[in-house]
Amino acid sequence: MGKNDKKRLIELTTKLISIRSPTGEENRMIDFLEDHFSSLGFTVEREKVDHRYNLFAYRGKSPYLIATHVDTTPAWGFRDAFKPKLRGKRVYGRGAIDTKG
Repeated sequence: MGKNDKKRLIELTTKLISIRSPTGEENRMIDFLEDHFSSLGFTVEREKVDHRYNLFAYRGKSPYLIATHVDTTPAWGFRDAFKPKLRGKRVYGRGAIDTKG
């Protein structure tokens, strides 16, 4: 992985962390991911489930599905939970050690 790749990965990770997405409030994250994957040339589809969505992004046809989630636990009193911090080679914030999309 080159230096530019690492920089882009850190930028994307910090953006994902900064989007508040507690369970039941994931639609802002879905909007972001839909735009992001579309800009990368993926075909993107939403599947409505009650007031929430599943998001499918694909290129071509594949027998594989990578399934993840975009919600996080609430801030629970941590006022900076959704303000990512970079310390050394690590990124900290709500969802940083989870899949969060």
